[in-house]
Amino acid sequence: MKHFGLAWLLSLYAGCRIFNPTEPTEFQPPSIAWKTKIIENVLIDYSFPLARWNNIVVCMGQAGENKQRLLGLDATTGEVRWMWEDFFEYGQPSGLVFSLEWHQLGEILLFVSGGKQYCVDISTGKTLWRRYREYSSRGGVCGNGYQYAIVGTTFDNTGEMYDNIYVGDIRDPEIERCIYKGTPGRALGRPYLYRDANGTLRILFLEVIRSTGTTDYSYTTYIVGFDLTSDREIYRTMVYSQTKDGGGAITKVYGDNCYSVVGRRMVCTGLGTGKIRWFQNFPGDFLFSGFIIVDGTIYANCEDTYLYALDAETGLIKWREKSSGTSSPLFYMDGVLYYVGGGDGMLHAVDAATGKHLWKIDPPERNDYGFTRSRPTGFDGRLYVTSWTTAYCYRVR
Repeated sequence: MKHFGLAWLLSLYAGCRIFNPTEPTEFQPPSIAWKTKIIENVLIDYSFPLARWNNIVVCMGQAGENKQRLLGLDATTGEVRWMWEDFFEYGQPSGLVFSLEWHQLGEILLFVSGGKQYCVDISTGKTLWRRYREYSSRGGVCGNGYQYAIVGTTFDNTGEMYDNIYVGDIRDPEIERCIYKGTPGRALGRPYLYRDANGTLRILFLEVIRSTGTTDYSYTTYIVGFDLTSDREIYRTMVYSQTKDGGGAITKVYGDNCYSVVGRRMVCTGLGTGKIRWFQNFPGDFLFSGFIIVDGTIYANCEDTYLYALDAETGLIKWREKSSGTSSPLFYMDGVLYYVGGGDGMLHAVDAATGKHLWKIDPPERNDYGFTRSRPTGFDGRLYVTSWTTAYCYRVR
């Protein structure tokens, strides 16, 4: 296990070039290919990560106050191909949708909101199925092929809260089952489903345990490996212990490693063993942006207002550049990182190799809101992003 001392970090930071994103560059802002209004009279209530299948881009729209809709837009022209409003009616669980993550398998899109699950065909905009569960889901849904996993919260008759993990198959929503039952004082991070070298379906998740009996809460976090074939825990490794900083819990798999962010720490563990390979501490957390891994490099926007690039194998910092702090999740395309700044509401483009800001722009109808903090998407030199009123397609090369 490698430990990175404060002195080492300070010396590294001192050697980093700090780029001011307001400085002029030789790069020109992108041009607009099309724009489509996605609201009727009121602003969007919640952001939703953009999805794409073939030539259809899916975004959240607003049909009226407290009434959301999904829109399927033609990726070439921006024309509305379909509108989806098949939410549970009011009087039943609310139709509001604020899914942090969805699971997409080809044209099938699965997303959640509270205890509500919706499965939609992106190519047609038709509902494949919808279900209301007796738990409240948070953090979105993850999946591997037809299998999906969700953290669901339940309450007992004393009001105690329990985080549990449920797994199911998008081909048959009736077979969902609880594979891990939590206990009070323990919070579960959004799970990650993967198959090992033998094709065995496994799940990884972070469990944050809060201590009791003291004035100042402290938290201990474990990475847990679980075999879904035998329904047994494979390993449990402590990866973080902190005070007053529960933070977010995010896990991803890349190669033979598992990468997790909890609180202000990023940690790499062996996928099959759970043993810690390296960790890196930061001045802030990554709760809003999360992180992505591309070609052996980890990219993450930290709440300390810097964007970081780390070597996935060693955890060493490649570069560190001034950023927006709070941001949407990152999107990578053709060597460029794209994200929406949470504070400025602007769309940013950053060179992934150097960290240099290429440009940042406001939406054309700039108001006090800017772009939504939805993860952008794109392909073939076009980037898709939404403001609180409009969907945009930008030509970025």
